[in-house]
Amino acid sequence: MENEKKVLVDLYIPRKCMATNKIISCDDHGAIQLAIPKVDANGVAIKGGEDVFVVSGFVRCKGFGDAALNKLMHKKDLISFSKQNQHSSKTYSLIRLSLIHLCLCR
Repeated sequence: MENEKKVLVDLYIPRKCMATNKIISCDDHGAIQLAIPKVDANGVAIKGGEDVFVVSGFVRCKGFGDAALNKLMHKKDLISFSKQNQHSSKTYSLIRLSLIHLCLCR
């Protein structure tokens, strides 16, 4: 909610799981929000350009977190499953490092 000065005054803004379209409750500590930055030709992150993925703890607990992230990233054309249409190695390695960090932080 915003006040008269257009300042956000809510303490909690609910998020929605992109895999199930269900609202993530405030006590779901297994939920993740992954931001993958867009990079230029040199592999430097572009400021303000990022793709955000939100997955609930329920999906991760059932073991579908990896499959859900793969599906969501494929929809946004961040990863490709065909060998003919491989993206640049810098973009792919950045995504790969983010996913490895995600697995280690769990």
